[in-house]
Amino acid sequence: MMKKNFLKKAVTMLTVAGILAGAVISNGITAKAEGFDDYKIGEQVKETFTYEKEVFLYKFSTDNTDSYYKLNLAKYGEGDGVAGIEIYSSEDLDDASKVEDFSTADPDRETGRDMVKKLKPNSTYYIKATTSWYGTTTSLNYKFSIEKYSTDDHADSLEDITPVAINTPITGVQNHVSDVDYYSFQTDVAESFYKVDFKVVAQGYLNVDWTIYEDPEMTKKVCDDSVRENKSNVLDIGNKLKANTMYYLAVTGGGDQYVQGEYTIQICQSKDDVANTGVSAKEIDLNKSYNYSIQNNVDEDCFKFTTSVYTGYTITFKNTSKEQTANIEIFKDADLVDSIKDCSVGAKSSINANDRKLTLTPGKTYYVKVTGGEGATYTVGINATAPGNNKAKSQSVKKAKQVKISWGKVNKATGYEVYRAVKNGKYKKVATIKSAKTLKWIDKKVKKGNTYKYKVRAYAKVKGKTYYSAYSAEKTVKVK
Repeated sequence: MMKKNFLKKAVTMLTVAGILAGAVISNGITAKAEGFDDYKIGEQVKETFTYEKEVFLYKFSTDNTDSYYKLNLAKYGEGDGVAGIEIYSSEDLDDASKVEDFSTADPDRETGRDMVKKLKPNSTYYIKATTSWYGTTTSLNYKFSIEKYSTDDHADSLEDITPVAINTPITGVQNHVSDVDYYSFQTDVAESFYKVDFKVVAQGYLNVDWTIYEDPEMTKKVCDDSVRENKSNVLDIGNKLKANTMYYLAVTGGGDQYVQGEYTIQICQSKDDVANTGVSAKEIDLNKSYNYSIQNNVDEDCFKFTTSVYTGYTITFKNTSKEQTANIEIFKDADLVDSIKDCSVGAKSSINANDRKLTLTPGKTYYVKVTGGEGATYTVGINATAPGNNKAKSQSVKKAKQVKISWGKVNKATGYEVYRAVKNGKYKKVATIKSAKTLKWIDKKVKKGNTYKYKVRAYAKVKGKTYYSAYSAEKTVKVK
């Protein structure tokens, strides 16, 4: 009977106080705002529940940092039942202002349970401690504390988003499983390929996920990936990102909510050195070699060239990669459909002799597409038919020394040019043959003991324009 009167008196007192303040607690008991005891972050509070559904009220304020707070709740000593904590952002303690609630299970003693929650800076929060039990004991002891867990280093809202400069690493901390760090980055004015270089360092189970979006509402996902603690990963985004466009990056975590991990993220740009469509293909000159690379697994390098008066052509294509394969295709039209030549070349290999040959229509534009594994490097060129059967022979004429050079005929040629180099020097043109029928020339300006190198190319003049073939094979002769 004595216990019953005590409970009745306590409930009556709380009810009267609540009527004066008009603040209603969800379990039916009322409490006025003046009834909230001040709590200071870092302190431990110990209380005793003496009847079922008893309520203790506290309030505390956060500092001016955007931070996470850890609340520990534990039972101690004797007593049955469950102790619970509810946190609100309003002294009305209504459902709309509830921030978090959790409770101790019956076996929890002393160490209790932890809960981490991010709270707004410079804000007041309200705590309601409650209990319920149906045991034989008349009281339940509980204790709680709130400590600052960590300060959030990057915004978790788009209003305070962190801008990232391309090719510049930025470091962040994944504070909690609920932590979200938002970044934005602006692409270059030129279409480029991009990669994400991501590293995570943590002690314990932690997954860090990142996602790139096209829109600030974060509904149009471009790509995503996940990295475990103490790991790193470089992800090729794949297709080019749009030029001069803002993109949005969200970094989230998963795993143990009490494990923090530092990460470094870098958006790496690789400008596309050659266009990937026939319409915007890079124009190349005949009889020249060009060196390029495959920057991305989806990278396609497209070239175009216009044939001259000659009909016979050869392809120069050498894959200079140590590991990657490369592929070359030749097309008649800019739509790059139905190739007339398609050859794959292994690492450190060149296109074979049979595949090098092309028969093309004079005065027409053709297209070349090169693909391969990421990082493949290559040399490419289209050569008009070169004079064949090039020969060079030293001979003596009336005690003088001279070199006789001869070569094979090239169809459509107007004439030929002869080039010479002394020893390992540079080639210089030493003769122009103005007749297509003349297939030899004698070099009389040579000296005994010297070594000379010769090569020949054909030329054709059509409507005031001069076209050249490729050079013939090099021939070396030593004058004795």
